[in-house]
Amino acid sequence: EFRRVLFRSVDFAHDLVFVAAVGTRSEAGDSVEVRGVLPVANGTQVSLWERRPGNFCTPAPRSHAPYHIVVAPRDTPQPIFFSVAGVDQIPCG
Repeated sequence: EFRRVLFRSVDFAHDLVFVAAVGTRSEAGDSVEVRGVLPVANGTQVSLWERRPGNFCTPAPRSHAPYHIVVAPRDTPQPIFFSVAGVDQIPCG
């Protein structure tokens, strides 16, 4: 079960930690989110979703490195595959 938890301790004997990161971005408004950790026929699919400022936006310049951390059960089927499921363009106004 996927749950949103702000803070909790991680027990690495029972938990896996997934980190979604998209590298350094140079303008405000970029983010990344894990939207699914789903068992598939040959392992587990981790789906990422990225948000970026829309075309012709002029967001404030800001260097940052968006990331999202998710904890899942240790018995998550292996191997684990990551994919970018989609990209949202954030409207300018």
